[in-house]
Amino acid sequence: HQDGVWRVFDRWLSGLHGDTFVEMLPLLRRAFADFTHAERRQMGEKVQRLGRDARDPTGSSGSATTTDVHFDRAKLALPVLAQILGVTYDGEHQ
Repeated sequence: HQDGVWRVFDRWLSGLHGDTFVEMLPLLRRAFADFTHAERRQMGEKVQRLGRDARDPTGSSGSATTTDVHFDRAKLALPVLAQILGVTYDGEHQ
C-alpha cells in the first residue's frame, strides 16, 4: 500500500462534511468488507502511522510528506475510482 494513496484517501475523507461522511459510510464499509480482519487491522495501523508521521516529520519512518503527493497525477485516477465505486464523477469536486 503506497503511502501517497493513503494520504490522498485520508485527506479526502477528512475533508468531507459530516452529513456527506455519514452518507459515504455504507460505501466505505462495502469497499473494505472483503478484506480479512488482519488486513483491515494492518490498514488501520498504517493510517495511524501516517497520521503520526504527518504530525511529527522528524519520525524515523522515512515516510514521504504530504507535499510529495502528485495531486495532478492522483486526480487522473478519480474517474476510474468513481467507476469502480459506482458513483458519478463530474470533475468538479476535489
